[in-house]
Amino acid sequence: MDVVDKKTDTGMSNSAGMGKAVWAALAGILLLSCILILLQRTMEPQMGRDSCYYLVLVDLWHTGGFQSVVDFLGEFWFPPLHLFLLVLLARAGLSPESAALVIGMGCGMLMPLVSFAIARELFHDKRLALAAALLTAVNPSIIGMAVQAQRDVPYLFCAGWCIFLLIAAVRRRQWFWWCGAGGVFGVSMLIRYETAEFLPLLGIYLIAVLWKKQQKWYSVIRDLSLFAASALISMILLLWCSGTLDYMSRAYYRYFEGQTGALFRLYKKGERK
Repeated sequence: MDVVDKKTDTGMSNSAGMGKAVWAALAGILLLSCILILLQRTMEPQMGRDSCYYLVLVDLWHTGGFQSVVDFLGEFWFPPLHLFLLVLLARAGLSPESAALVIGMGCGMLMPLVSFAIARELFHDKRLALAAALLTAVNPSIIGMAVQAQRDVPYLFCAGWCIFLLIAAVRRRQWFWWCGAGGVFGVSMLIRYETAEFLPLLGIYLIAVLWKKQQKWYSVIRDLSLFAASALISMILLLWCSGTLDYMSRAYYRYFEGQTGALFRLYKKGERK
């Protein structure tokens, strides 16, 4: 019995030591990511042309309100969340450029954590997850985009967490994972509309699940309803907080009305032929 107890204690201590080593390695990778992004900023202190245009929109919103941005563009179609976050930081006393760097560099420095979480959830291998985090930390595209006043890195950050939550929801089949995935999906959608590209993949997966009878149809409907409701609630709340809910609702309505009208005209044209 003593021998068995000693072996058990040894195994538990080795497991605890391995866990501490993994978290220490992840902390080192995050520190490396911070250093590389800060070095990139010192070597490339100038903003690009697209970033400067984006900062003009932030300054307009900050000084003249959202309507001044609409007047400047003629019609506003940008997802407004990233701009709104920059405006909030500008109201707190930061310049538009500093606000953009705080968000962009902050998200870029934390991107290895996103890759670690996704790889860990997918493969259940801590070493592979650390390798994914390291590759993200030294990725030149992420490092370069993090020091620009653009939406790319914040979008990747939010979309990455959305992917992680979707994988967890699919694997664990617990309702709160679907709610979390929907909420983060709504946040990501208001940063870049490309987030909608996840929906066909999610649909294909759920169809395959039903086809193989791995899940009951009513549980699939429940999961989709939770995901959709959480996404819609998060989007409405964020648009309301940013003061753009009324304008963006009308803009989206005009867009979908125009698309529906175009499809109807195309159908009528085909009938005449």
